Amino acid sequence: MPSEHPQPVRAALASFEQQLARIAQLAFLLAWPPLYAIALGFSAWSWRHRDLLGTLGKNKLNVAQRNQMAVWVAAAAGAVLLVYVAGIVIDRVRRKAFLSLRVIGELNRRGVAVLAVPVVLSLATPGIESSDPVWTVLMAMAAATAVAISAYRWRGPVVPDEPREPGPPTRFGRFVGVAVPVATVLGLLGLWAAYGFFLSRLAVGNHHALNTRTIDLGYYDNVFYNSIHGRPLGCTFVKGGNHASAHFDPILVLFSPLYLLYPRAEFLLILQSVWLGMGVVPAYLLGKRILSSASAGWVMAFVYFLYPALHGANLYEFHSLALIAPLVLWLFYFLEVKRWLPYAFTVLLLCLCREDLPLMLCFVGVYAIVAGRPGVARAGLATIVFSIAYYAVVRGLFMPSKDLLNSGTDKAYSYAYYFDELIPNKRGVADVALSLFTNPMFIVRLAFGDPQKVLYLLLLFVPLGFLPLFAKSARLTLVYGLLVCLLASRKPVFQIGFQYAAMIFPFAFAITPRALANTMDAARERGQGVCPDGMRRGLLCFMLASSFVLSWKFGALLENTSFRGGFGKIARLPLTAKQQGDYADLRRLVDSIEPGASVLVTNRIGAHVSNRRDVYLVYQRKATHYALVEENDLGKQKSWHDDRVKKGEVVLVQRAGSYSLWRTASVAATPAASATAAASATAAASATAAASATAEPPSPPPGIESLDLGDDGPN
Repeated sequence: MPSEHPQPVRAALASFEQQLARIAQLAFLLAWPPLYAIALGFSAWSWRHRDLLGTLGKNKLNVAQRNQMAVWVAAAAGAVLLVYVAGIVIDRVRRKAFLSLRVIGELNRRGVAVLAVPVVLSLATPGIESSDPVWTVLMAMAAATAVAISAYRWRGPVVPDEPREPGPPTRFGRFVGVAVPVATVLGLLGLWAAYGFFLSRLAVGNHHALNTRTIDLGYYDNVFYNSIHGRPLGCTFVKGGNHASAHFDPILVLFSPLYLLYPRAEFLLILQSVWLGMGVVPAYLLGKRILSSASAGWVMAFVYFLYPALHGANLYEFHSLALIAPLVLWLFYFLEVKRWLPYAFTVLLLCLCREDLPLMLCFVGVYAIVAGRPGVARAGLATIVFSIAYYAVVRGLFMPSKDLLNSGTDKAYSYAYYFDELIPNKRGVADVALSLFTNPMFIVRLAFGDPQKVLYLLLLFVPLGFLPLFAKSARLTLVYGLLVCLLASRKPVFQIGFQYAAMIFPFAFAITPRALANTMDAARERGQGVCPDGMRRGLLCFMLASSFVLSWKFGALLENTSFRGGFGKIARLPLTAKQQGDYADLRRLVDSIEPGASVLVTNRIGAHVSNRRDVYLVYQRKATHYALVEENDLGKQKSWHDDRVKKGEVVLVQRAGSYSLWRTASVAATPAASATAAASATAAASATAAASATAEPPSPPPGIESLDLGDDGPN
């Protein structure tokens, strides 16, 4: 039976619902100021008591410390209350109206960045980036999100443009028109120089701390030396005496004349740092052009500068693959502005960096075709045709192996072991293809089931706001690098401390501005109160904030417990007294070897003597003029070396610390060596006796304890 008074009941229910909604809205508005007070009080107390951050993280504060923190929170609450009262009063004076709830809501939205402060301070807990790296990344994301929300809300009033007649330029206007471009150029050059200088110092210092190896810095140093002396890509450390047995990277031959400026491995480390620092320029240009904003360009440049994966590739010795980072950014910039001559030249340079780069460029070509921009499709097709032709020529004429994984011959170094789980039957590419197309769930588990791969993806994409994953057709350019890194079984391939990340992050950087522009266009089309400019500002602030935090915890610019340049932690400057002493000992022995002499060397110290024509690792067992060894690094070759000593095949020339220089008796000495052999013999005998009487065997170094490469090759 219908109610006798339906309308009054309905009206009462509607009124109750409205009042309930208002109460909920009011509670929500008033909950933010206390939250800000807690965040500020916690942050202030934590900053004053940074030595207690570890205790605070475990919630082990005593009663006195907790009471003290409560006082700080109360003081912060008073400060927050004053800010809100001042905001209400100022709004009352300006608008002649009392709209306190509106003011509270606006202050709430604009102040969200305050919540990032305690998050960032909690990340100052010593070692958190190593003990809980995923949590560290998630906290960085949370802090950056708070900053992004505030940046979105801090938008100024929109004033419609009114048409005005252009007047004569003022003196100030002319000054600004000249000063801004000059300041931009100087700023970019300064950022580039700062990166090159700081990373060069770190790289050279790490080399002098004896943290580099023959594999791979010594290889590349020997390639440079041989290339400038008429043997392009020559390298006596590898099969066939040429680096093409591992990689075909003739860009090193182009760079080799510069090696004459300072023909030592330190030059390679400086060259790599300066070259990679160049990427701030195309990063800025891409951001500015695509997003029509100089500030967006600067954000892209700073994110590149701070990027942890870039630092890892930079500080893992020297690799031709790492050199592609700035070139990829230039390639996309020239594609964007349709400058076809420099675009073609950059394609050529990228192909010269390594034999597999043409395969990556094919994906760039496909993107250019499907992007649908006038004139770009033809460039994409030309890129694909040239890349395939170049790859075929290189594989057919210049490399001993024709196989994609460099397998099938004992004259080349196979990389099939990188993908062991994909090749259960040891049939190379055929097994990889069958695994991909017949076992999809295994592929998903292999790609995303390892927590290290999840962390790897987070560190690659969080500083870019995950925008590359929403870049529509541009995402195609990520396919090759993601497949290689995520389907690999070899751990260095999916860690940011190695050069392999360069197969992904330059492409991700290059497509980020386009992805952001697409996001803004979608927001304009949908409307619904979304401000496209505010979205751009918020996302750029997310990128910048997350980059600062992640660079702090995972990058090289600030010391932390997680950053690795390759397999180990890098040495920080200034070097310790022991590191300086060890380097001085080794340098003394290296400088006593004549430039034309051939040398047999152990892995840890080979990069300090690799700038000569004939230098070999001990496992190669070549007949040389000298053997420069560190006994703890002889590994499985120790018995062979000891046997040579017993038989008198090698004679001690000099010891310095844990290093020893031996002259081979059966190989004719160089002219310079003959002149000093007699004088060295007496000193060597005395040194041997003294060392035998007093020296203790040095402790094993961290990292690789033994070396027997066998058929394994360079990385």
